[in-house]
Amino acid sequence: MILSRHLQTLHMLAVCCRKRRNPSPDDQNLYMTTDRQPGYIDPGPLPRVIGLRVETADRDPTYDDDGVPILLAHSNVVLRMFGFGFDNYSRITVTQTPGAHGKHCEFPVSDGFPVEANSISQFSALVRFHVPGVTPPGASYYLCVKNGQDQTSRFLHQGTETWLTLRSYEKLLPLWMSVGIIILCLTFSALFSGLNLGLMSMDQTELKIVANTGTEAEKHYARAIMPVRKKGNYLLCSILLGNVLVNSTLTIIMDDLTSGLVAVIGSTLTIVIFGEICPQAVCSRYGLAVGAKTIYITRFVMIITFPLAYPISKILDRILGVELGNVYNRERLKELVKVSTSHFGCGVGPCMQMETPAVACSGEHIPACTAKSISKS
Repeated sequence: MILSRHLQTLHMLAVCCRKRRNPSPDDQNLYMTTDRQPGYIDPGPLPRVIGLRVETADRDPTYDDDGVPILLAHSNVVLRMFGFGFDNYSRITVTQTPGAHGKHCEFPVSDGFPVEANSISQFSALVRFHVPGVTPPGASYYLCVKNGQDQTSRFLHQGTETWLTLRSYEKLLPLWMSVGIIILCLTFSALFSGLNLGLMSMDQTELKIVANTGTEAEKHYARAIMPVRKKGNYLLCSILLGNVLVNSTLTIIMDDLTSGLVAVIGSTLTIVIFGEICPQAVCSRYGLAVGAKTIYITRFVMIITFPLAYPISKILDRILGVELGNVYNRERLKELVKVSTSHFGCGVGPCMQMETPAVACSGEHIPACTAKSISKS
């Protein structure tokens, strides 16, 4: 489609060149006026545009089925105009009003954009163009030109052919809303990442131990988390689905604000720093408290992701079996007490002389533990 558009432009250029060598009376009348005042200086023939091409743009253009460029509204682009008669005084604008070639341009959107002097050649010139807004949606813009040397001249329409047409589109969301959504997505990305580490790292056995032997705050936190943690695979699927959803949304919104490469680099850095490293560093130490204080958000996410997360979790339960948590035998329990007493400075004493499979601990620290002997079976 774009190749056909360029071929049509070259054909029109060749036809116009022949007309310039042998102008017809109609072509000559195109540049004549009957209301010239005394002392009027003829600025010469008006420029004629027979095609255009987008050279550079703030956002890469897309093209419709007819090859018409679709540009981001309120952005800056450089257009190469193909035709003849361009000079340092040529000015180009657009209008939404269709019209025949050579007719006066009605309702131009601006006073015109000048042709770059150092870009003028025999059959083309560059114009730095500011894309107007979209009113109404889907409307087309048609080219109009004039010679700016004559202050009384008006813009003349260049026709409604597709190769002389532009379209524009607005951003997906306004700037303030995009920034708000980005902040919200980063917040939830950090929360999901932290919950994935804080909740899933503690199994049901550990939560039961904390609920029975921890401080009052730890007991409260553990009891709040236990009902949700029992649904291990369902909880895991919900957290991961929510994390992927907000990270994907963040990338899309950033792409709408910036170019593709900047969006990829920016979203990657923000997600890694603010959505992974920082929250996981916090939740690795305070995961119990964070999980308990955000338990209602976790339940809400589990509800909205139920149609997809729950079936996947049931498949995982079927394949992997029920999650049992950590279970300690006699030797592992002795090693656990040994490591814990070494950490808290209990030293070698009654705590190290246990030969029983059960241990009852009271108080807040290992040094206060006592062993209850149970006869060997």
